[in-house]
Amino acid sequence: MRILHLLPFAGIGGTENGQLRIMEAARRSGIESTVIHFESPPVVGDLMRSHGFEAMYWPAPQPSFKRGAAFLTASWRLAGGRKRAAAYLPN
Repeated sequence: MRILHLLPFAGIGGTENGQLRIMEAARRSGIESTVIHFESPPVVGDLMRSHGFEAMYWPAPQPSFKRGAAFLTASWRLAGGRKRAAAYLPN
């Protein structure tokens, strides 16, 4: 089983460190993890890769009333990328 983790922030804080501990515990149980990080300095992805996890950057969909079609297209692309990663997105 593989779990996909979406980490939307550019920096490393409690959420990212906590997520890393959860991913390491899951790995000991045979569950693999992949991380998608949205913001551009790659520090989050670099942290996850340094611990042996797959990490990829994906441009975050930007909600907009004026550009609703662009938001919908970006959201569909994110969903397609999730499927291509063969990952399970938890509720």
